[in-house]
Amino acid sequence: MRIFSRHRLMLPVVAAALLHVPVHAQPVQREFSIPAGPLAEAVNRFVAVTGVYLASDAALAAGRQSPGVQGVYTVPQALFALLAGTGLEALRQPDGSYRLQAAPAGGAGVSTLTPMQVLGERETAVSEGTGTYAASVVSLGKQTLSLREIPQSVSVVTRQQMDDQNMASVSDALASAPGVSARLDAESSFLSRGYNVEVQYDGIPGSGLNTAMQFDLAQYDRVEVLRGPSGLLQGAGNPGGMVNLVHKRPTSTFAASGLVSLGSWQNRRIELDAGGPLTEDGRIRGRVAVAGYDREFQDPVTFARQGMGYGVLDVDLTRDTTLSVAAGYQRRKAVFNYGVPVAPGHTPPRDGFVGSDEPETRTLRETSASLEHRFDNGWRAHAAARQRQYNALAPQNVYLESFDPATGAGVLSASVKDQEVRHLGADAYASGPVTLFGRRHELMVGANANREQTRWRRAPWVSIPVDDVYQEHTFGPEQIPLVNSRDDTVIEQSGVYGSARLSLADPLTLVLGGRWSNYRNKSRALEPALTEWQASTARADWEFTPYGGLVWDLTPQLSMYASYTDIFSPQTQEDIEGRVLDPRVGWQGEVGVKGAFLDDRLNAAIALFRIRDSNRAMRDDANIGCGGSADGSCYVAAGLVQSQGIDAEISGSPWRGWEVTGSYTYTQTEILRDANTANVGQTFNVEMPRHLFKLWALYRAPEGWSVGGGVRAQSDSGNGYHPGYAVATAQVGYRLRPGLDLTLTVDNVFDRSYFSRHSASSTANTWNIYGAPRNVLLSLRARY
Repeated sequence: MRIFSRHRLMLPVVAAALLHVPVHAQPVQREFSIPAGPLAEAVNRFVAVTGVYLASDAALAAGRQSPGVQGVYTVPQALFALLAGTGLEALRQPDGSYRLQAAPAGGAGVSTLTPMQVLGERETAVSEGTGTYAASVVSLGKQTLSLREIPQSVSVVTRQQMDDQNMASVSDALASAPGVSARLDAESSFLSRGYNVEVQYDGIPGSGLNTAMQFDLAQYDRVEVLRGPSGLLQGAGNPGGMVNLVHKRPTSTFAASGLVSLGSWQNRRIELDAGGPLTEDGRIRGRVAVAGYDREFQDPVTFARQGMGYGVLDVDLTRDTTLSVAAGYQRRKAVFNYGVPVAPGHTPPRDGFVGSDEPETRTLRETSASLEHRFDNGWRAHAAARQRQYNALAPQNVYLESFDPATGAGVLSASVKDQEVRHLGADAYASGPVTLFGRRHELMVGANANREQTRWRRAPWVSIPVDDVYQEHTFGPEQIPLVNSRDDTVIEQSGVYGSARLSLADPLTLVLGGRWSNYRNKSRALEPALTEWQASTARADWEFTPYGGLVWDLTPQLSMYASYTDIFSPQTQEDIEGRVLDPRVGWQGEVGVKGAFLDDRLNAAIALFRIRDSNRAMRDDANIGCGGSADGSCYVAAGLVQSQGIDAEISGSPWRGWEVTGSYTYTQTEILRDANTANVGQTFNVEMPRHLFKLWALYRAPEGWSVGGGVRAQSDSGNGYHPGYAVATAQVGYRLRPGLDLTLTVDNVFDRSYFSRHSASSTANTWNIYGAPRNVLLSLRARY
């Protein structure tokens, strides 16, 4: 048996360590649940949970039985208990790893180990196998930092939370994330602090979170959510926040899992996941994950069938250099519900469907590669590239154009949707410690670039009168227009960035950073005639984005912080002089308190924030003749909107056997300056609820039973057209045997009727999407 972890144990960035003085920190404890059985299996489970190096000769474990370990322990305590009575001991190596060897007569457990040797070991950011909702560290800032070290609101949806709540999609994960308003529909979109959020994949800037299909959640280890501007990491974008989707990686020992579930409306799902070392020395490791589902919905027309495959290979070129390559493919065939009409005096049926019953097909392909080298001085260099292609084909793209609520008659608009999006991104950075003025600091420098090309095949929109919009869904090919044009758009971004974490004093850290960004946008027609590329006036040349923060450790468990961040977005409008307006700038000031309690088993945070979105294009009513037209509108960069509020959250294990995640967000958006003075003081984004509350709790009893429940609640829409709602979930489960769990979940327990997404108008014909009625899901999950 030879067991390795690809993650090396690292020292934390704490002031005492920087000063090289003795540390009197408390050991990090966690809950272990490893059953008695063959020693080899018990050790494999231990390594999968802790991520430590543990090496041995296979003959040592042969025929030996482990008593297992149950309860809350530090890593060495758990290892000692695991080896009790086996005649073996774990010898700690200078690099922090362990080696199994025969124990001296009468001895077994952990050898050459003092409490100081294992205190403060920084854990990896991998959430799989930790068994908790409390993330100890995150990786979204190109450095492995604890939540308390980041002077912004950051949350993590861990693998354990995904599994416990039966999450299957990125939409499911973000719907549970603190501060995120998820508008769930055929093209789910997400708001944070009043704005759409940006996206990264393993730290590489991407796009399409709000407009394109995402991969099944089965291939991700965790979802990291940063709320507020992310200009340092992202470049151009919105100030609402950024989501980092982090993929699963191969495990150092063999591990496998599977899921079968069956629910309401023939909701059937299966997952398989397996990985481990592919060579005897463990230098090459692989992993494969597949998932698929076939389901219907509450209306009689909508359905979805999807299959996903993902594979990743890690190769240790040397002890300190790792190459990783991965690929994924997903295909979905579905009829989507784009919403029902709302109008005064008309309540649309909960099972209503408007549109075509002709399914559309969406595919997603992705390949990636990364290379990382770890230097002896603590520095790390990382380079990665990712290519993603998204295709969507809807032979009958049908929306409701007009509707008579008295008769049910209406007019449908029909066209063809044929879209291809190719995205290529690359990122390279280096990070590590430096010593200056007798103190240790951390630096990070990097550069990234991405290119997105979108091709559309378009058809003209035609009107189709129908007698009953809720009953007529089948249309002949002669009713759908033919494609008569194609166009091509390319967006290119690049930039260099850097940050410094400066230790000013034992409890005080100053964080400074900045980014210089470039932005280009061009388009051309492909059919009916090929045209030359036409550059958009929206551009940026070395636009600077600053970042600053201060973190003050009040106690070993509690930190206070303040930060300034911003992000920009190029504009196309021109002023009276013919100059393109300066980019919009969304800046944020945030202050807050973060805590990590109960030996880091419970995280909590509260923050106050204010975002000012300035330089917004505002019509210049005193001038005309812009944009190449004698009567064309002119603009000035003078519009201003504001988003401010409170963010509070808690996650982790407050008591033994419990896992809890809860959050409350108050967001007020307001127009402060606009060409139409009547708009001043009005709500800026009516789709962002002012109050957003989420809670989920699960208790696992020692006897194998588990019981959980939660609630998602939000206030009414900003325009008052759609009321607020609260939806409850209940769950009960039982561990049939170690590694095999049966769970029954009831969602929308009280069968609340509500819109999971609503339009901004009281008479809109689309995007009014009902949330699911009461439904049940029975799941059987196995782990090995």
